[in-house]
Amino acid sequence: MLFLLFSPLSLFAAEPAEDLRSSYLAYVDRIIDGDSLYVYVPVWPGIVVKAYIRISGIDTPETQGAKCPEEKEFALKAEARLRELLPKEEPILLHIVKARDKYGRVVADVHAHDGTNMAKRLIDEGLAHVYDGKGRRQGWCDEGKKIEGEKKELTYWRE
Repeated sequence: MLFLLFSPLSLFAAEPAEDLRSSYLAYVDRIIDGDSLYVYVPVWPGIVVKAYIRISGIDTPETQGAKCPEEKEFALKAEARLRELLPKEEPILLHIVKARDKYGRVVADVHAHDGTNMAKRLIDEGLAHVYDGKGRRQGWCDEGKKIEGEKKELTYWRE
């Protein structure tokens, strides 16, 4: 009787959890842009999971479809800086915030090998805006100098 209630087939019908709050050691395969990267996560000897990651809590400008020269310039700077901060040979720590965003990326707090929170670092350096993933994003075309923008409080899941 118990077998019928909890058959293995019922496990496959369940939806994945949207809010995992799990941590993983990962390695950067490539930087996509200032707030997205592609990583591989060794989960067991000989087993590696690859995933697109969106850095939680920030928005950086887009390189594709930039609306002005300033946006393109900031986009290239943010991408280059993230590449400097997260070298391929050093492990990073991912704290999963959301299993998937609307583009299928895992949303995570991303920490460099030394513990530096990437969202906080990019905001502090003026290369990212605070963004919670909802609503309209702040523009980049009137920036011309270090981003001051609207002062918002950003809460990180784990420092």
